[in-house]
Amino acid sequence: MAAKQSIRVLGGAHTALALGDTQIALPGPGSRFARLSDIATVHDGVGEIRSMARLNGRDATTFGVAKAKGASRCQRCWPRFERELEKVSKENPQVTMTKVFTTVDYTKQAIPLGAQRLSSRDPFLP
Repeated sequence: MAAKQSIRVLGGAHTALALGDTQIALPGPGSRFARLSDIATVHDGVGEIRSMARLNGRDATTFGVAKAKGASRCQRCWPRFERELEKVSKENPQVTMTKVFTTVDYTKQAIPLGAQRLSSRDPFLP
């Protein structure tokens, strides 16, 4: 029975051949290593579909960005992310990007309101 195991390679390989040449540590006692291509089949190709997304009735590629550290992170990171996304869009005019959902606007509004409620609350009330 064949099993699949995901591995993380620091630095990343640019080709399947380079990935196959990567030395990996083997589990178990001692310090044993092997080339990945000696113990697994490494090839460049299309992976199996594990999830699907549709937008307006058409197949879509999706990605998410998550950072859950409060308003200051939203204020610093989100504009930087949007600038990078705009750059990618300009470099790939044949690709249409559509923002479907974001919690950033809600987070920017909710955190100051929560802080205001906490600071105006009577410290003796539960």
